[in-house]
Amino acid sequence: MKPLYEITKEIDVILESAPDGELTDDLAASLDRIQLAWEEKAQNCCRAIRNWLTAAAGLETEAARLLARARSLDNKAAWLKNYVRNNMEKLGTCTMKLADFTLTICANSRPRITWAGDPMALPGEYTKTVISLDGDKAWQAWRTGTLPKGFIAEIGQHLRIT
Repeated sequence: MKPLYEITKEIDVILESAPDGELTDDLAASLDRIQLAWEEKAQNCCRAIRNWLTAAAGLETEAARLLARARSLDNKAAWLKNYVRNNMEKLGTCTMKLADFTLTICANSRPRITWAGDPMALPGEYTKTVISLDGDKAWQAWRTGTLPKGFIAEIGQHLRIT
């Protein structure tokens, strides 16, 4: 079967070849035949789209399940590691040689730094400012006709398959 764009091009050729926009019986028959091929191809495209979207949704659900499982295992490992470290500290030992592993309590190479005071009192060189568009506020302004100059609002299109 031909690709959809080729079938569409054939329809355009037939419509352009019609004298004065009037379709002859032969052109009308050809158009009907090609229109059926276009509809069949579009139907198949829609089936493929539905199948892919359904498969993607299933994979997203599975990915979320696997991600939750990975987080759970990470949390279990972190808890058990902390449990072993706490018990080593209670024993007063920093190093322990085992049959398969050597355990060592080490100091971190980088300290955790926080600011205990008012965030507004932070020295300027230790602050970050991020400026970004508030799209929801701009959309509300566009809806009420109060969007300031300088904004560009373009309405796109999409295909809805029902």
